[in-house]
Amino acid sequence: MEPVTVHCARCGHRFDVPGTLAGSIQNCPSCGRATDVPGSFDPTWTAARWLAAAASLAAAAVAWGAFGPLAALGALAACAGVALAVRLAL
Repeated sequence: MEPVTVHCARCGHRFDVPGTLAGSIQNCPSCGRATDVPGSFDPTWTAARWLAAAASLAAAAVAWGAFGPLAALGALAACAGVALAVRLAL
């Protein structure tokens, strides 16, 4: 992929990032401000995030009703771990 040129809104510095980072947020190497990288998100990862969020909400609701707040937090943490594993596998 072609590199993407990013323009920092704070300091005006222009820098290039790998095209694989299009649609992400990167820190400006000059001033450190979080800056949006132009481009689109990877649709597979976007879908995985939405599915993980839906699964975590459903699991938390079930756990809250059946076992209380600590179980709900555990369910959310488990789903976050699954989302990370999906991201690493992509």
